Amino acid sequence: VPPLALGTATGTIPVGGSTIIETADTASTLTTGWAQVTSSQSLGGTAIFRYDPWSQEAAVPLLTSGGPTLEIPYQAGNGLSLGVALANPSATQAANITEVIRDANGKQLSSRTLTVGPESHTAFNPTFPANTTTGGVVEYDSNTNIYGLGIRSAPQGTALAFTSVRAAYK
Repeated sequence: VPPLALGTATGTIPVGGSTIIETADTASTLTTGWAQVTSSQSLGGTAIFRYDPWSQEAAVPLLTSGGPTLEIPYQAGNGLSLGVALANPSATQAANITEVIRDANGKQLSSRTLTVGPESHTAFNPTFPANTTTGGVVEYDSNTNIYGLGIRSAPQGTALAFTSVRAAYK
């Protein structure tokens, strides 16, 4: 499949075969986004993220279905940050989402609401309360199925690795 920019790419994967779908981004035109793979057969795959200046990669399995509730673990107070990407695959319905940050004991530390439009996505760093010193989970509850991914990384400007954190669906 040729590099995928905005739009649609189509192709056929032979039985037992594989293919690579690559975005057309470069270091000078890096953007955020999401892709949806549609097939009448069952597919598996891995999304790979690469940050060339650090020569670092992270990978996460493709998700076969989303859910209305998902959780992403976090660890606070260690100099690492958590980025979250949420996608709404619905063609007709906006995702009205409540974000709840919980500590390791499940105690709610904060909450806020956000909306992700139909066939749209958002990416951001959750704002943890100033007194957050342990780990826990960030929970996202939505009125429609959503997909999510966490990216854990070092503070901006440091040359340390980053890794993906798969969302757990309830």
